[in-house]
Amino acid sequence: MSSENRGTIFLEEARVLDQKAFDGDQYVIRVAAPKCAARAEPGSFAHISVDAAIPMRRPLSIMRADAKAGWIEMLYKVVGSGLHALAARKAGDSLSVLGPIGKGFTLHPDKPRTLLIGGGVGIPPMVFLSDRLREDKRAFDEFTSGHFEFGAGVSAVAITAAASGDVGTTGASASASGGKKDAKTAGEYHKGIAVFVISKGGALVDASVAGQKYSYKPRAANKD
Repeated sequence: MSSENRGTIFLEEARVLDQKAFDGDQYVIRVAAPKCAARAEPGSFAHISVDAAIPMRRPLSIMRADAKAGWIEMLYKVVGSGLHALAARKAGDSLSVLGPIGKGFTLHPDKPRTLLIGGGVGIPPMVFLSDRLREDKRAFDEFTSGHFEFGAGVSAVAITAAASGDVGTTGASASASGGKKDAKTAGEYHKGIAVFVISKGGALVDASVAGQKYSYKPRAANKD
């Protein structure tokens, strides 16, 4: 495993939350696996233990994931004894989950229109990706509507060099220098929007944006 992928795949003892049967021997199983759910991306899959008597895991694509609630969903069709055993699992049962595995889809920023095509085992990642695209569009539509307001407890992430200082919503007081290359990658999202601030004079610490309203004005196209 390469160093960049270390700490991104987790082994968890998951609990079955729900399992629904559909026509054609198809099932959707939801399991509580918070670490996997937090890192899952459209295109990820997980290796699932199906029964204590069957040592070999089954790889299943993740169809949905809720990082806050800590669950993942997988769609599968019963083929063979392993998935037949998985279909018999009930809410409250435990099973082992190894994931998320694989590299998720990378969207092209210059091609916003997305056509999703999937069949068979390719359907679950398309569902996951469509949910993600819908969430991103809702966030953008809300932000550009002119009615977006941050809730309590939301803070900005400083894009500066490491330094100390105090800041409020009216200005900053610091003397350190920094630039975009020093940007932190951690930050919390609020309705799909994360706030990043570049301080002219130095660091920003706990820059509160709670209760702030913002307006949106599209940038004029470059004619050059």
